[in-house]
Amino acid sequence: MRVEIDASDLRPGAKYYRWEMKGVPLRLEIGPRDLENNVAVAVRRDTGEKEQIPLPEIETGVRLKFEAIQKSLYDKAESELESRIFDCAELDEVKEKIQEGVATIPWCGKRECGLEMEDRIGAGILGIPLTPRGKGKEKCPICGAETETRVYVARTY
Repeated sequence: MRVEIDASDLRPGAKYYRWEMKGVPLRLEIGPRDLENNVAVAVRRDTGEKEQIPLPEIETGVRLKFEAIQKSLYDKAESELESRIFDCAELDEVKEKIQEGVATIPWCGKRECGLEMEDRIGAGILGIPLTPRGKGKEKCPICGAETETRVYVARTY
């Protein structure tokens, strides 16, 4: 952990803004009343949530806050990513969905089918998902062969 004390003469709002622009994930505020009560106020950048942490437990409290911030940011990123991946069955559906993100579509694995698929939808095959997204046996939209493989398809600009 790195800690920096802002002892500048700036007003609190200016200090908060300065450190937020630098990307500091957790701000600790310690004023005269906080010292009397033997606490620090921790403010999370991701949620703006404030919570008091007893000064004798500050190291543990800050570590727990960092873990919560990391989990929150990861969950948000994962949710955003998943909201932009669309499972499709037909090429026309893929053409529509790649305007909004990434599509998945069944593919038999034959090179010719992959090239024709790319030509017809105007997008490239990016790869195979690490975790299966399919619903069991599906049909390749080009040759009709049964497959359990889906591929990511998107425009690459």
